[in-house]
Amino acid sequence: MGKAAVLGPQDRSFDMSQYRGNNSARGQEYMNAVQKKRGRIDNFARKTILVCDDETDLLLMFRIHLESQYNVLTVDSGKACIDKLIDRKNKDEKVDLLLLDYKLGDISGDVVARKVKDIVNTKIVLITAFELDDKVIQDLVQNKYVVDVIKKPILLEQLSQKIEENMK
Repeated sequence: MGKAAVLGPQDRSFDMSQYRGNNSARGQEYMNAVQKKRGRIDNFARKTILVCDDETDLLLMFRIHLESQYNVLTVDSGKACIDKLIDRKNKDEKVDLLLLDYKLGDISGDVVARKVKDIVNTKIVLITAFELDDKVIQDLVQNKYVVDVIKKPILLEQLSQKIEENMK
């Protein structure tokens, strides 16, 4: 077998003969390296983001924007958010960041944030379309219920930047 085609400008060609067979450990190592180089990281190595918003179009927008870099879970209510976090905790599956809408149909985001912190140690970014009282925001941040607040409408670049800042 000869040389393989170049996979892309950032990848080098390589001799496929050393990677024969579907179960080749070296072949799998190479493919994992290529995928990581291209930004497709194994789902187990990816960070997980849970998005809680009662607007389904925003849930879809967040999923489409974030799923190339993160494992993205979505829920449409405060109760579903709490239940999802309890379920993942019981399965020993971590959620690295929670994007939490303030105005949910069933429970307000500040109440959800307080309950979440009683369950797991997940960073929470509160998203709101409303002008919240500075005292409410100050209390949430000072007591470490939330790490940041983003105001709607959200620019996707701004969202990505806030996520990167808070994933550190």
